[in-house]
Amino acid sequence: MNIYAEEVNGKTVEQLCTNFDIALSRLIIAEHSVLKEYSAIIMNESLEQIPIDTGALLASSYRTEVEDIGDVISVEFGYGGDNVQINPKTGQTTDTYSVRVHEDRTLGHPRGGKAFFLSDPVADNTLGFFETLKLKIREILEGVW
Repeated sequence: MNIYAEEVNGKTVEQLCTNFDIALSRLIIAEHSVLKEYSAIIMNESLEQIPIDTGALLASSYRTEVEDIGDVISVEFGYGGDNVQINPKTGQTTDTYSVRVHEDRTLGHPRGGKAFFLSDPVADNTLGFFETLKLKIREILEGVW
């Protein structure tokens, strides 16, 4: 018996294996695309919500390219990191006070902005991210059979 000649839904096992290989490549591309799209959406929303005093924290924003690290596909975004800035008023680096500005609801922001300027956009877009990824996965896997 030749297992590669057996059929599943009218396709040989060999055809299915080829289709799965193609699907895997497309899934990786789709994940890259969705991560890139949603990291941009999240950072754009965050930049609209960040409190601005001197502009140093705003200037420290960053978003990396989507990358593969082993079996993990990731993107990093936020404030500080390799893009840390110096606050011209206090001389502090943005990474020394960014967490307090983000987490402390009691700080006044006379020029606008708010606490949780990064975590709120992440929370607001999490469902959309997974829904978009789910639809792309479904589209790709439907082509396998």
